[in-house]
Amino acid sequence: MQVSGWRRSLVLALACAVWCAAPALAAPPEAHGDEPASFERTPPRLAYVDGAVSYWRSGADDWAPARVNLALAQGDRLYAGDDSNLELQIGARAFLRAGDGAEIGLETQEPDFLQFRVASGTASLDLRSLPPGHTVELDTPNAAFTIEDTGYYRVDVDGDTTTLISRRGGHATLTPAHGRSLVVGASEEVVVEGEDGAKAASYAAPELDDWDRWNYRRTDSQLDSLSARYVAPDVYGASDLDQYGSWRTVADYGPIWIPRAVPVGWAPYGFGRWVWDPYYGWTWLDDAPWGWAPFHYGRWVFVTGHWAWAPGPIVVRTYYAPALVAFFGGGVSVAWTPLGWGEPCVPWWGPHGWYGQPHWLGWGGPRVVNKVVIDKKTVVHADSMREYANARQPGGYVAVDGRGFGRKPVEGIREKDVQPEAYKPVRGALPVTHGRESFAGSDEKAERPPPRALDRRVVATRHRGESPTSAVPSSAPAPLLVPAPQRGNGPKKSYERPPFGSEAGEERNAPKPPPRFERTPPKLETPEAQQPIAIEPARPARESRKYGVPAPQPTPVPAPSPGPFEHGGGKYEPHGVEAPHVELPGEPANRVYRGRANGNGGGERGGRERGAPTSSQPGTTTAPGQPPGLRDAPGLR
Repeated sequence: MQVSGWRRSLVLALACAVWCAAPALAAPPEAHGDEPASFERTPPRLAYVDGAVSYWRSGADDWAPARVNLALAQGDRLYAGDDSNLELQIGARAFLRAGDGAEIGLETQEPDFLQFRVASGTASLDLRSLPPGHTVELDTPNAAFTIEDTGYYRVDVDGDTTTLISRRGGHATLTPAHGRSLVVGASEEVVVEGEDGAKAASYAAPELDDWDRWNYRRTDSQLDSLSARYVAPDVYGASDLDQYGSWRTVADYGPIWIPRAVPVGWAPYGFGRWVWDPYYGWTWLDDAPWGWAPFHYGRWVFVTGHWAWAPGPIVVRTYYAPALVAFFGGGVSVAWTPLGWGEPCVPWWGPHGWYGQPHWLGWGGPRVVNKVVIDKKTVVHADSMREYANARQPGGYVAVDGRGFGRKPVEGIREKDVQPEAYKPVRGALPVTHGRESFAGSDEKAERPPPRALDRRVVATRHRGESPTSAVPSSAPAPLLVPAPQRGNGPKKSYERPPFGSEAGEERNAPKPPPRFERTPPKLETPEAQQPIAIEPARPARESRKYGVPAPQPTPVPAPSPGPFEHGGGKYEPHGVEAPHVELPGEPANRVYRGRANGNGGGERGGRERGAPTSSQPGTTTAPGQPPGLRDAPGLR
């Protein structure tokens, strides 16, 4: 028994030693089971900029011009100047847009919670889909609006008054600075006046104006994308690929996308700059308007003299990466090459255990290491990776002076006659530091928001989130915290609705009846049409249906003119016939807010009407064939 116990103790000790040493084997991330939080965030994408839009990130010297494809981090703020507009994509089918005079900021981003501040101006939230349990919060100076349902929401902050309009079945919860939470119903406009002693009243939602209609059209065009056939649904920016490139199918990679109209000598990750993100670290910001999806998902391949983006097989869930490159270092220089087909990513961000470890998260194709396809169960060490397919392709290996890395555009500091064998792979942290020039993504200065908007306090249900890697806190004033409403559809029914506003002297006009599908009546045959005609030679089936002789049609009988009809002992007048006036009890409930002009269904207060977006002008990001922009109709004056 003593020998048996001794052997048992020895076996247990050896097993414990092996278990403790297991992490050193650097198993692939999938072996860990749960995914780390570092791979669960897809940052909001600045997808559209029109006019003078300014951007500020904590740590930068000043406000800089906002650039398309910027990945927003907690604490970032944007300002749209006069006659300017912007768009953020915050989900696969979700967009936040802001018009001139809007000052907005990303306060908190969690896997199931997004919090934005709207200190001034107009912003629209178009949620075509929202995963269950996810919440978007809009914090304004008068109240916090919690949104958990799909729909279209528009918030206007003007002086000491904030209005929220909900459409398409959307519901929200309003929580003022001091007071109980209230429910904003569908097709309703709620007006909150005052900040400390805020008062709320509800009105019928006004008719759609040009700003709302533009939001509807733009979202429709972005969701109706040809590229959606080849790209996973949760990849942002798919519609941009339709306008700037062509899809092809090749035997080795399946669907690939080839950009067109690129500069001479263009190669991926060669025209743009590196920006410091407080959460993801070094993040690629490309110069191309389509430069989001191809630089944060998939892989790049070189096919018959062309660079092409290969998204790989569509997977259930993709994972955002700040860039998909392999880094190298040599002396004072930093180099990188785009990851090729199936090559793993070695992250320079993330928690311990993932940082610097190869992974294929979000990749559904084969796994390739040193140009060899490996089995999914094979354990890969970062130090064993030496060869990359794109390093020897034209422009596929980029080296820059490390002193300018992240501070200047790549094109201006790029080294010539680079020899890849002179550089060693970097596993983990890059041998460079970030400075104030690394936050803005631009060397220029931009317009600052007015002090009234810049330093205005907003109402929120929680403190703004601060990234654990951010050494510089946000300069925005701390929000006024209010109790968060209970989450879920059930508890919201217990909240009251704001009282109906009745001071306005106008009602909203009754909407038009829904359109019906009308068939075009057949044309009456004339004597000439009934004469024998020559039959043309037979054509293929499709052509025969198009050009063949139509079958004889019966002579239509004119329908009787509409008139009243009997129903339930009374008569109903046909549509369009004015019924006798009958005095109704009470007051109209569908009042239109007195501060809103009723001309085109949504002019701004003070007699200033908001028109439609203007046509294309030089200097904007609008390009031929792109989705409807802010300058395709009369402009915001």
